[in-house]
Amino acid sequence: MSAMDGDHHWAQMRALVSADLAREVGADVAAEVRYARGMAELDYAYLADYAAVENGRLTAVGASYTHARVSNLDGAWLTAIAGRVRTKVGAAAVALKITIGPEDQSFRMIWENELLPDPDARPYGEGTVGVLFAALISVPLLTAGRYVCEVQLDDVPVRVLVFTVEVENEASAEL
Repeated sequence: MSAMDGDHHWAQMRALVSADLAREVGADVAAEVRYARGMAELDYAYLADYAAVENGRLTAVGASYTHARVSNLDGAWLTAIAGRVRTKVGAAAVALKITIGPEDQSFRMIWENELLPDPDARPYGEGTVGVLFAALISVPLLTAGRYVCEVQLDDVPVRVLVFTVEVENEASAEL
């Protein structure tokens, strides 16, 4: 077994343990147990008009929105999903997966990345480091209504973010 196969094996094992814990004790308790075992935990995540990670800092504009007003449905909505994952110094890479699309799941946009602590990250607490992320995703707007964004760490769902797409009434726009 190569080192990469071993890493993948352990990521799968972490995902299975995490999913079993969540079913048995609830998501909040499971998150704390995963973190105590050296597994990553999501500190926070939000939707924003724009977000970027530069020099160890997360910058966001228009953060934590819940509604998107558009003039018509023939375009795309550029959104950012940003946040911080808490992990231990020296921990393995964390697989981050973000899926987003209409609530009816007629389509899903998927963004994936592996998160590693910055080698220059300064630990806090008992060997904890934060890993920041920001993903910009262009979401086709085919229907008005609710759009759902799911954040996963190592194949385990950790957060669901929702926003509602509303089409501006052309009559009220003229007033």
